[in-house]
Amino acid sequence: MEKGIVKNPVQVILLSIVTCGIYYYYWLYLTTKEINAAVNNQILDPMKVILFSIVTCGIYTIYWYYKMSPVVFKEMAEKSGAAVEEDKINLVFILSIFLQIVSCYFLQIKLNEIWEKLS
Repeated sequence: MEKGIVKNPVQVILLSIVTCGIYYYYWLYLTTKEINAAVNNQILDPMKVILFSIVTCGIYTIYWYYKMSPVVFKEMAEKSGAAVEEDKINLVFILSIFLQIVSCYFLQIKLNEIWEKLS
């Protein structure tokens, strides 16, 4: 499993707000690449994620959370030795419908835990 970059989740949220969402799309792109590399499988294409998210005004991002949450909270957690949190899969998906920035926070915290277990 390839290790990704540990990012401060609060900083991700603040930068997303300050840049009016531009950093959020950058975060989506990087996170998609990192998850794909970690599981050694192209689950979703990072460029398509950005393109479809912009074209659908963020609706595609809900699908992104639907696809990526189980991979992060279950599959990657098992492989890295981090705690498997299946209850967070549904939480992150439901939050993505109403507050995507909060879903981003929870997902980044779990990714940081996984990256730290890999070092």
